[in-house]
Amino acid sequence: MINRLFAAIALLSAGAALSAQQPKSLIAVASFKVSPGKESAFVGKGKAFEPLLDKLIASGVVLAYGMNVDMLHVPDKNNVEFWVEVPDYAALGKEEKALEEFEKANPALMGDLRTMSDPATHHDLIIGVRESNFGSVPTSTWSGLSRGGGTNSGNCFTNTTNPCSTSWWRTV
Repeated sequence: MINRLFAAIALLSAGAALSAQQPKSLIAVASFKVSPGKESAFVGKGKAFEPLLDKLIASGVVLAYGMNVDMLHVPDKNNVEFWVEVPDYAALGKEEKALEEFEKANPALMGDLRTMSDPATHHDLIIGVRESNFGSVPTSTWSGLSRGGGTNSGNCFTNTTNPCSTSWWRTV
């Protein structure tokens, strides 16, 4: 009985310590429900953010970014996500301010993106990364697909060192 009590206290203490732990980084995700058949156009327009995000990576504000597009359609669910990884909340604030300025400077682009998606289903979330071990997906996972270079991440663009080609998405 005493051993069980000590084990329970140890587990509770470990859980409390882990929950108080600061995240190693933060990932902000903007999720959209893009109209069927408009995913490629949405992705193409979304790439307009790359130069800004590259500058934020160079300055250390952003660690990584990308765009995920669902490969399997799930009716009535969001199917495209933009994501940005930052080191902390201060960097998240800088990134958000830069994005707001970009959006204000590009009203036509933002209007196009809004018309391709359902604004009522858009949502944002912030994920605290506690542990990570990001690595490449083995090339064999992508057998039969022509990607034209880039990391094997499954994202349209990640860190933009070698973005996927639009033709890759058409192949998928």
